[in-house]
Amino acid sequence: MKRRFTLLIAMVMLLTAMATNVFAYNSESIEHEKMYSVSSDSIEYEDLMELKEDVKAINNDYDLEEELIFETEVGEIINKYSNNKIDFREKATSLNYNDREEVIAEILKIYDLSSTDEKLKLDIYVRGALETLITENPTRQTMNLEKAFNSIYENQYNEKDNLSLRASNQDHFDYLDAIWYAHNYYENYNSNYPDLSGPIGGDCANFVSQILHYGGYRTDNKWYIKRKNYKYNNPKDITELNYSWDLADPSPWISAKYFNNYWSNIVKTETIDDDDFVNKNMFNKLNFFKGDTVQLLRKKYFSYYGYHTMYITDYTNNSKNNRDFAMTYHTRNRIDKPLVDVVEAFMNGGGSYKVKFFKTR
Repeated sequence: MKRRFTLLIAMVMLLTAMATNVFAYNSESIEHEKMYSVSSDSIEYEDLMELKEDVKAINNDYDLEEELIFETEVGEIINKYSNNKIDFREKATSLNYNDREEVIAEILKIYDLSSTDEKLKLDIYVRGALETLITENPTRQTMNLEKAFNSIYENQYNEKDNLSLRASNQDHFDYLDAIWYAHNYYENYNSNYPDLSGPIGGDCANFVSQILHYGGYRTDNKWYIKRKNYKYNNPKDITELNYSWDLADPSPWISAKYFNNYWSNIVKTETIDDDDFVNKNMFNKLNFFKGDTVQLLRKKYFSYYGYHTMYITDYTNNSKNNRDFAMTYHTRNRIDKPLVDVVEAFMNGGGSYKVKFFKTR
């Protein structure tokens, strides 16, 4: 087994050389609102069948080889700048917690030396690895690494005078406006934005970005989208998207993976194991409400990455007859679906997930 894995790593290193990179309210009043704002409606059997279909539709290519290529590239970036004699390609692809901590620590040392494109890869690698380490192996070292990484990321935005702009966003955010937008455009797409529900990969992050922007969050030099022309409103591939739309590359506006990385550095978050969330009735234990955002993170080899993005638009009862967050989202156009049932449907479809809440309200 070890020999086969070593051969796979060697193949990945060879492929890497050839590959190109693709693609505040009073807490008591809020709690009262959370508990009593809707009637005790139950989820129907047909709704559960719908959610099972969603799992099939929201099916990004989580391929082992693709992830190993990415992680090997990260190891090569570290080797390029590090004075350490270790070959970080092996440690960057290791399943060992200590190896991952060592890689993140080395990334912190060489981060400022790397190019803008390299920083993007390092950001994604560190965020994905930390999602795993913090929930599965929460050592003091891991916590210190997360704090150091967040500090580096914030310093980037201080240099660009964007941090104060971001901090003021929530002061101007109206979650009721955001919910109105979600309910009005969950099925009838807004033609001012591209429809990415086809083969290009999914519209979930694009839709939640629209919701947050309509509610009052302002765009910046990473999180934005602008129309160039009217030729491709429903682009079928990246070429068509780039022809008609201007957006960052990679874009946290449309990519669930980069949405997670971007918003994790703006608002408070909390991540929960899928099994705990489904089976421990956590609704009243969480300080999240209508107007907050949720992502399913899916495990890809070692790390967890943003996979499916949703918005809390109400409260409801789930199939276990417990109170729950009601989610509205795109890719499969759904309104007010119980979050526990959504998560359970994904779990039953295979894979390991985390449920990540973003305090966007």
